[in-house]
Amino acid sequence: MQTNIIKNLLSPELTEEADKILRSCVHCGFCTATCPTYQIFSDELDGPRGRIYLIKQMLEGEKVTKKTLTHLDRCLTCRSCETTCPSGVQYSRLLDIGKGFAESNINRSFLMSNARKILLSLLLSKKLFKNVIKALQPTTMLLPKKFKAKLKISRSNLDWPKTQHQRKVILLTGCAQDTFAPNIDKNLAHLLDKCNIQTIPFDGCCGALAQHMSAEEKATISMKSNIARWTDFIEYHDGIEAIMMSSSGCGITLKDYKKYFQHDAEYKDKAEKISMLVKDPIQLLEKEQQHLSQRQPSTLSFHAPCTLQHGLGVHTQVESLLISLGYTLNIIKDSHLCCGSAGSYSIFHPKISSQLLNNKISALEDEQPDIIATSNIGCLMHLNTQAKKEVKHWISVVFENLK
Repeated sequence: MQTNIIKNLLSPELTEEADKILRSCVHCGFCTATCPTYQIFSDELDGPRGRIYLIKQMLEGEKVTKKTLTHLDRCLTCRSCETTCPSGVQYSRLLDIGKGFAESNINRSFLMSNARKILLSLLLSKKLFKNVIKALQPTTMLLPKKFKAKLKISRSNLDWPKTQHQRKVILLTGCAQDTFAPNIDKNLAHLLDKCNIQTIPFDGCCGALAQHMSAEEKATISMKSNIARWTDFIEYHDGIEAIMMSSSGCGITLKDYKKYFQHDAEYKDKAEKISMLVKDPIQLLEKEQQHLSQRQPSTLSFHAPCTLQHGLGVHTQVESLLISLGYTLNIIKDSHLCCGSAGSYSIFHPKISSQLLNNKISALEDEQPDIIATSNIGCLMHLNTQAKKEVKHWISVVFENLK
């Protein structure tokens, strides 16, 4: 793609990065075939190729409009297009740059602007978020199922393993998951303990929500805090072989730290080292299946979150492990498509999100599974708003069925 980006609209580093990504696009259109919003709207501007054109036009000096921001906002950032793209276009990174530029030129409505600020304030203060969710618990019995599932807290009945091992991993416990389903991380820690791997939990936010909502300054604060703490910890502790998270939504953000800080002289090298250490739990546990024998494996439908398959590039490893442990896995129609959760997307785009959820639930329940499993807390909670079968994290499924 030929470009003529105006040099002073962005920093020199971002201008060069955006220009390089734009020029890598060859207009083939393969991306539209796997884009969830293009399939819904059949509108070029609601597909990756169209959004790339919109960003190109903005950076070449054309007027930024509310319609432009609307089309960019409708993107789920599922990265299915990146998996499909034969040219390796880093679409998600270009979208970050484009949305940031559009946000700086367009004022959102008073209602939308304040809703986004409130959500960010809640999630960026873990104590406040937990207190608000707990305060809402007495009202959940009066709410429809979809809101009950969004606000339901699963109580923790496990302690962290106390056994020390030579092999160690850092585990980021995150924000929402630590509030709604703290047992998932503890289940993982116990599975790793059986594999002679010690889990070291770290509190904190990965920065994903703020980054995706173009609140880059807030995202950077969280990211730099994590990088600094982990760098210091790794320097003084032997045996740290991975940085992990049981939510793949957090995982892809951690993996992308090297992209976010590639122009930061102070943090570039540190961010690259952190990103190199990031692993999804399956990337360790698939090698330790001899420790994970199951009592009564059942029939599962597995929902592979976009952040796992398209973001982290982890394809079929979870399914392969579950099959090797004796589970029967259903074949899922359009398994590459998003469930509609996508972080805060289901809050700000409920109609689109609901349509995608309907499609996903139909596909997951078509073969009558005993249980639905996934690997991301956002997807888990979103699917539970409508699923007839219980939805669990695959880690909890394996832990709860250990011999």
